[in-house]
Amino acid sequence: MQLSGRTLAAWALLLCLFVAAELFAQHKPTRDERITLRKVKRELAKHDSTKQEKRLNALILPAVYYTPETHLAFGLSGFMVFKTAKNDSLLKQSTVTFASVYTLNDQIILTSPFQLFFGANRYFVNGEVAFYRFPYIFSGIGNTHDGTVKENYNAYFPRFNAVVYRKIHQNWYAGAGWWYQNTIVNEWEPNGLLDQPQIPGNRGGVTSAPVISLFNDSRNNVLSPSSGRWITAKLWRNDAFSGSDFSYTQFTLDFRHYQQIFKNQVIAAQLFVDVIDGEAPFNRLSMLGGQSRMRGYQEAVFRDKQQMVLQSEWRSRVYFNHLAFRLFAAAGGIGNSTDDVLKHFRYTAGAGLRFTLNKESKMYFRIDAGFGANTYSIYINVGEAF
Repeated sequence: MQLSGRTLAAWALLLCLFVAAELFAQHKPTRDERITLRKVKRELAKHDSTKQEKRLNALILPAVYYTPETHLAFGLSGFMVFKTAKNDSLLKQSTVTFASVYTLNDQIILTSPFQLFFGANRYFVNGEVAFYRFPYIFSGIGNTHDGTVKENYNAYFPRFNAVVYRKIHQNWYAGAGWWYQNTIVNEWEPNGLLDQPQIPGNRGGVTSAPVISLFNDSRNNVLSPSSGRWITAKLWRNDAFSGSDFSYTQFTLDFRHYQQIFKNQVIAAQLFVDVIDGEAPFNRLSMLGGQSRMRGYQEAVFRDKQQMVLQSEWRSRVYFNHLAFRLFAAAGGIGNSTDDVLKHFRYTAGAGLRFTLNKESKMYFRIDAGFGANTYSIYINVGEAF
């Protein structure tokens, strides 16, 4: 059983109080003992105050960020942190977050991801309820284009996904759940790249699938870990039986490792694999780039049935209590087969700044600049890339 530093301190203080009380019962306390008792009481009062502060676990904040996919975005975001059982000291805190955002790219994002823990951490539920209205870009499928032509189309969709996990061994969990998304494409360029009958889902459609998943999380911090692993493997099966308009199987693997190399210096590494078998709609194909992987490439310019990305990042210690630095590099590709992916590997590198928003929880405001072949992107957001 692991206890936090504050919990250990509280137990130590209670032990000191017990010993002091025993001494008090045996003889008249000395002046030093009275001073010690007063210190103990003050420390216990501080601990009680900290406990009270932790109950203030809801917050609403303005949301402002920038990515090449959204341009400047603004709105409201918030979160709730709570425990699903009051008398379980080891139970992890559950989180429900939400965001209501409008972007200068005329996009609307309403999303509420959640992670709920139950039964002494034996069970947890991970998922999202969301609605998106987006002008998107489409440049084609595969590696036969150079990404210079970016055609606009407009789509909106509700989305729901949730997986219920059960602990099977130490930090390993197995789970099952459901994915649902109903996409409606309502604007496109006549006779353009997307306006072709051979493009699956070019007028939208429903994807609905049962999901099975394997999950491992041994990170020492959720927001910016310095040690541990985060592993997620998921398998979807879309077909008419599950209510989907498309028939395909999809497998994803996301493996992340964090290692401290020097004092407060961390190396973070990630392997991401996405494989689709069958006829998936174009908007559910694996997309290269974005603010989390292959920074420097605009998301969705390159898309296909398979993707593999390897990336790493050096994370400095915090200077002047508020400022930290990042250096990152990545290699990855998309294709319709493993050979196609490996033949068309692309590379990115870049650097970033982090500004401390909450030093204790390691919440950062980030600015990243990523550079690829004849492309670059700037990202402004909250939280680490991965």
